[in-house]
Amino acid sequence: GNTITIVTWNIFKGYYQDRINNSMSLLSESYEPDLWLLQEAPMYENSAALPLFAGVEGNRSYVSSHKFNGEHAYFPFSHSGQLTYSRFAYGQSEVKLLPQVTNYSSWARSTEFLHRMFLYTQIKTEDGKTIGVYNIHLENMTTPSGRSHQIDFILDSYKEKNDDYVI
Repeated sequence: GNTITIVTWNIFKGYYQDRINNSMSLLSESYEPDLWLLQEAPMYENSAALPLFAGVEGNRSYVSSHKFNGEHAYFPFSHSGQLTYSRFAYGQSEVKLLPQVTNYSSWARSTEFLHRMFLYTQIKTEDGKTIGVYNIHLENMTTPSGRSHQIDFILDSYKEKNDDYVI
């Protein structure tokens, strides 16, 4: 058809995993989403990302939420990130660093700089069209102008692509 059903959700690092799993199962059964865009998704060793997707046909792309410039207790911050999961085939997947908009001096990471990451995934529809999917978690420890700067960067990245549609 001409519609795509999308679920986008910041699942807060999976801290309430049972509730999240129940909600995701209900969403899956009720709406049969074509595309899941999850932020702060936990990454499990089996790369399934979440139990709902274990053994399910589909395409996944994943990136850690942050990149640190140097060693740190959180390094390499692989415990949560952006997950894009689709029933559509992927054309390509790409990770980009968002511009740094704070040095976290007010938080426990004052000795290093950290960059948020975003995940671009191009999916192909059954009729050969491309959809550019941007799975983003903007920096929350900055000013509105800092987030605006990150959005401008994403829009510049979008202009470099030649997708038929963009999410």
